[in-house]
Amino acid sequence: MRRIGNSMRIRRICAAALFGSVLCGGTAIAATQKPAAKSTPAAKPANNTARPATGTKAVRNPSRPSPAELKTPGAHPLRDGGVIKTDAKGFQRGFDKTGHIRTLEAPGIRAHFNANGRPQSFHVERNGFSQTLHRGPGGVRVVEGVHPAMGGGAVRVVGYGPHRGFVERPIYGRYGYMRRSYLVGGRPYAVVYRGYRYHGLYFYRPVPALIYAPGYYGWAVSPWAAPASIQAGFVSQPWYGAYGETFAPYPVYASPDQWMTDQMLSSNMQQAYDVSRDTQGPDLSGYPPAVPPQISPELKQQIDDQVKLEVAEMGKAASGGPATLAPPATPSEPDEVPDALRPGHIAFRVVMPLSVEADGESCDLNTDDWILRTGDLQPDGTVPVKVATSRPDECGAGSTTNVSLNDLMTMQNEQDQQVMAVLKMAADTMGKSGMPAGPAGGSGATPFPGGTSSPDTDVATTLQKEQGEAASTENEVVATSTAGGL
Repeated sequence: MRRIGNSMRIRRICAAALFGSVLCGGTAIAATQKPAAKSTPAAKPANNTARPATGTKAVRNPSRPSPAELKTPGAHPLRDGGVIKTDAKGFQRGFDKTGHIRTLEAPGIRAHFNANGRPQSFHVERNGFSQTLHRGPGGVRVVEGVHPAMGGGAVRVVGYGPHRGFVERPIYGRYGYMRRSYLVGGRPYAVVYRGYRYHGLYFYRPVPALIYAPGYYGWAVSPWAAPASIQAGFVSQPWYGAYGETFAPYPVYASPDQWMTDQMLSSNMQQAYDVSRDTQGPDLSGYPPAVPPQISPELKQQIDDQVKLEVAEMGKAASGGPATLAPPATPSEPDEVPDALRPGHIAFRVVMPLSVEADGESCDLNTDDWILRTGDLQPDGTVPVKVATSRPDECGAGSTTNVSLNDLMTMQNEQDQQVMAVLKMAADTMGKSGMPAGPAGGSGATPFPGGTSSPDTDVATTLQKEQGEAASTENEVVATSTAGGL
């Protein structure tokens, strides 16, 4: 990659940017246009539709000099004992009261550093390409690159370490569709998304690859005649021994939705365990712990209630047949309320690191934290939430903040994918391993062509290349943070 230079164009990013779209809190599948919010925009794709923005509401920090003041070369003291030094080129380097570098703002680059002097997050832009990095729990390098696509639009590459992530691109010839090619456990697979509009913004939601008979959706959310003891294969997995205090399966299952909830949570724990074993970097000390925060019985009940609600909503959508699942015919289709704002959609698992202002203090939310929506969409494009679970040194449980609707939709779409996956698992498990039989005629699963696509054949290579570029850029950011000065 070319050296970071003055030709790089700067944009604001979130304090601990990650997936701007992904980094800046954006969504894995968020809007292709950003709200008119005080958020952090990421790179602008070639099709002139803005990528998702960060989930934080901009808050003026009275302890920091104004932007106009910072443009003046010299040392600008901070109330906490630190200082921001602006050199003759306009580079701004922030130091804490012990003299350690903590922030950098220069043409085309914005970065935050941890106590070890390594970037905790950065966002860079150059010639239509942008890259964002955030160090997640345990120091894992989470990276997003946004590249112009040859056929128009943008290709996004998001990696959680070198062996997990996805490549997102438009599906040309199918208006309103987008595909993500995922790599998990060395296995590639694709998920299709359809677009829709809300208040002039463009969002995506996953399209089911299978449609079930109406009776199956009803069975999935109805109590059994008696609680069932179903074999839980995940208790023998290494993650279960490592995270035993975090995840408590139901001792018996009163209904299929409880079993599906446990399967979803166990999948989250498995992913967290896999990512924690794939961290990078020579020095990972000082990073937040990788162990997911504990899920209380009250939160688990909220999650289960939401699983039941989403299954019922999917059943209602599928009852209208393939036509109801098709994308809009034209961009002028009526608005659809985003799923994340629908009644009952309250609990959300954070899937990408976010930097937020919680109760007046800057803090991080990381993967596997949980938040609860406490209100509706605000005029600035954000949504109020309360932190339900978090790790030490993150936003405290019970604190309140705002996240962008884009960020919330990332979490919602991830949850939708998980519900679709556990619906299939339940259909495949009916009558086996202790699970009661399903409705007469079984699940009635029917493939839905609009929800299927082949993954990119080179997704593994693409993810590894993006991580290599990020490692090179990280070294450039470090070099820029120490060069020159006052």
